[in-house]
Order: sequence, then structure tokens, then C-alpha cells
Amino acid sequence: MIERVNQWDRQISISIAMLTVFAALLGYLQITAGNLNNQYRAESSRYAVDAMRLRSTGEARSSFEAGHMLRLAELITQQRALAQSNEDTATVQKLDAIAQSLKSLSPVLNDPYASMKDGAVERYEVDAYLVDAVRAEQMRAAVTALDQAWDAKANTYVVHLTLIAVVLALLGLSQAMANVPRLMVLVVSALMTLLTIGWTASTYLQPLPVLSKPAIDAYATAYGAAYQSHREEALKGYDEALKQLPTYADAHYERGMTLWLLDSNEEALLALSSARENGYDAASVDSMESYLLLTVGRVADAEVSAQKWVEREPENRDALGALLAAQIAHDQLEPAQATLKKLQGSATEAIRKQTETGSGVDDATIGELEMAADTLHSVVLSSQGDESVEIKNVKLSEGTVAAARDMVRALRSQAMRAAFALTSEPVGAMSEIVVGTLDESEAFAAMDKIASTVQSIALQMKTDSVPADAHILVRIYQDGFENQALRYVTKWDGEPTGMKVLSVPIDIGAAYVLQTGMYEVEMYVNGVMQGERVRFEVTE
Repeated sequence: MIERVNQWDRQISISIAMLTVFAALLGYLQITAGNLNNQYRAESSRYAVDAMRLRSTGEARSSFEAGHMLRLAELITQQRALAQSNEDTATVQKLDAIAQSLKSLSPVLNDPYASMKDGAVERYEVDAYLVDAVRAEQMRAAVTALDQAWDAKANTYVVHLTLIAVVLALLGLSQAMANVPRLMVLVVSALMTLLTIGWTASTYLQPLPVLSKPAIDAYATAYGAAYQSHREEALKGYDEALKQLPTYADAHYERGMTLWLLDSNEEALLALSSARENGYDAASVDSMESYLLLTVGRVADAEVSAQKWVEREPENRDALGALLAAQIAHDQLEPAQATLKKLQGSATEAIRKQTETGSGVDDATIGELEMAADTLHSVVLSSQGDESVEIKNVKLSEGTVAAARDMVRALRSQAMRAAFALTSEPVGAMSEIVVGTLDESEAFAAMDKIASTVQSIALQMKTDSVPADAHILVRIYQDGFENQALRYVTKWDGEPTGMKVLSVPIDIGAAYVLQTGMYEVEMYVNGVMQGERVRFEVTE
């Protein structure tokens, strides 16, 4: 009996010695993980500072060069042209000297930027700071992931050490016990030891995030190419980054964005799915995915994706607008009406708060409502076979089309009420709006093509019950985007009914002319859009 007890004591002593060695190993692992955690944390801070420094100084420098210096150079060029047309040789020479002096002060006025025209600013920003800033930001993200992973391992090893310390205490206590109590303590100690060993092995073998500098370099270069709208080049760069690191979530996402801009919508959806699978979980994925699904005609999936976006950001009016468009495309009129109420309620509350604080209605509130209206309008057009809108297989009933048109009008009306910050119910109506010009005798001539040098355009319309002193707003869009420099606001001074011609000045400076391209005009009375947009073309 004494011999058996001595054998148990020897086994316990050996176990204590082995567990002490194991504890020392755990201590080594914990210290190593802690050191790596500290190392990567320091690197993360350094990259964060570098990224912030590059962004702030680069943006400030680019803003000065691409903003102030380019505008100054453009003004000098215009004044030179004016002086030359007046045969003012002395002024031309002075302006040439000033222009030459500016070139010595600003790199953006010299080659390669000066000869690049429209892409000069983007190229300068990429060369000056953008690629380096993106590289630093991506390095910070990658190093931060390693920092967090090693921090988790170090903390877990501390738990393991604690468990082993408890086991050692139990084994030491068991030497003072006999028979059944000792057996129970030994069984518990054995189970805890096995658990700790298994957990330690799992923690040690747990894969760490991969830091691939070649992948990050390729990504940053591709980002710079995409910023300059060199999309094919950017796509090759993102492919190279994914070749180096297939789990690179940011590269999958930016690749999806690039494919979307290249009209490869199905491939873009696959890239977004890969981004999500590799941990890119952001509202921007829901946003792009819902739009792409709608574009390729997968309207039911688009509704699901937009709903996820709304669940993530319930007050986001862009998300509500995307859901509204998807529901209309899916011919879900009743849910669409409910979404419309949420969207209008959210906008109304934002307008109320902004009005109460005296800050005025911000452009974001107006823009989100207009974007929702434009997206919904595209869905309606696609259902009628409009070739300019690429949404497939969207066939709506006449009732849904009519309801959607009402929703478009309601959203645009609310956007304009926000722009005017009106509190009263709007009234008034205009129809049969036609674009043209006025001749020397003030006679209206309808035209769908207008010269770029025109000083004003004329809008002829049929009016019905337009109140006196009503707010009239004219908004002019160029290639789908409003040119706010052409926005015209006035008070109604005509008769409430009948035909009326409104002259809209093109007040963009004597040295400027309208750019050639397609234009559209919107008319508003007290914040309510009248009819549809009217199109015209500006030619040289």
C-alpha cells in the first residue's frame, strides 16, 4: 500500500515537472506574441501617421496647384486672348511674361501635366501623393490586422498559463490527499491539461493575416490608374494584386468597381461577392450590389440586397431610394409605397431640423432625394423599352408605371421644397415646355440645337393657375449632371394662365461659352417640378 502511494507521488511529481516545462514554453510563446504585437502596433501607428501626412499635405498642395494656379493660368490665357483680339500688343507681352513666371512656380503648368489637358489634375495628384498615401493606408490596414492577431494570441496564451497554474496547484494539493479525493483531483487535472494542450496547439496553428507588399504595391498603382480613369490598366493592376494575394478583399472590391465602370456588370457582381467572402463588409458593397443586380435584371435579388443595406443603415436615404427602385422594378407596389413614406419622412425630419437650427437645408438631403427620383425614373423608362437605360427584363404594369411616375414627381417636388425651404403647400402648373431662343424682335423660335455662344435661352410654356409672385426655378443639366452656374431663380410676373416665354440668362462670364453636348432643362413652380425634362443640344 505504501509502495502504491509512493508510485502515485512519483507520477504526480513527474507531471508537475513536465507541466512546469510546458508553462515555460507557454511563457515563451506569450512573450514572443506580445513582442510581435508591440512591433506591429508601432508599425501600424507609423503607417497611420504617414498616410495622414501624405493625404493632408498632398491634398493641400494639389488644391493649391490644381485649383488656384490653374485658374490663374486660365484667367491669364483668357485675358491674353481678349487683348490680342483688341490688338493690344503691350498687354499681350506682359501677360506672356506673367504666364512664363507662373510656370517656374508651379509644376502643374509644365509638362507632362500641361499637355494632358483634362487629365492633368488627376495625373498630378497621383504623382504628388495619392499612390503613396494609398500604399501607406493599405500597409496600415494589413499591419493592424497582424497586430490584432498577435494580440489575440498573446492574450490567449495568458489564459493557457492561468489554466496550467491551476493544474499545478491541484496536483500539489493532491499530494496531501488520499484515495477517492486524490483520484477526483487527478482526473480534473488531466482533463484541464488535455484541454489546455489542445487549445494551445489550436492557437499556435491558427493562421495569421498575410502581409504581401507586392500585392499592396500593385493595388496602390492600380488605384492611381483608376483615379485617372485608366480602367483597363487599373483592372490589370488589381488582377496582379490578387495574383499575389488571392484573399485581398480591398482589391476584390476595387476590381468590382472598375468592372462596373467598364459595363462588365456580371463580373462586377462576382468580384463584390469575393470581396464580401474575404471580409469586406461595408454598406458600399450593398449599395453597388443592389444597383448592379437591378441593372442586370435580377430585380428580386436587388430588392433583397437593398433591404440589407436599409437594415444596416435605416436612416440612409440613398439606401431607401435603392430599395424603392428595386421594389418598383419587382412590381411590389404596396411595399414601395411604404418605403416612399419612410424616405419622405426621413427627409422631412432632416429638413425640419436643419430649418429649426437655421443652418439651411444641406445639399446632401436634396441630392439623395433627387438620386432616388432619378433611379426610379430609370426603372420606369426601362420598363417602356428606352434603349438609353440598361436595365434588363423590367416589365411593369400600367398601374405600377403610373404610380412610379407619381413617386418620381413626389420625390423631386420634396427635393425642391427643401431647396426653397418652403413651408406652404405648392401650387401652380406648367406644360408643353419648349426650348428655343428670342430674335431681335423678342419673337420666340423653337430650337433643339443652340450655339455655344448664346447669351440666353428661352422657354415657352403653357401655364395654368400659376399664382402671382410664385417662385420659379430653372435647372439646367449637362450630360446628366446639373450645372449650378446655370441655375436661374426668379419670381413669376406673368398671367396665371396662357402661353408664356421665359428668358433664362447664361451668365457664366464674358470670356466663357457653353460646352458642347446634350443639355436638359427642368422647370419648378414653388418647388414642384413641371412636366418632364426638356432636351436640347449645344453646338459650336
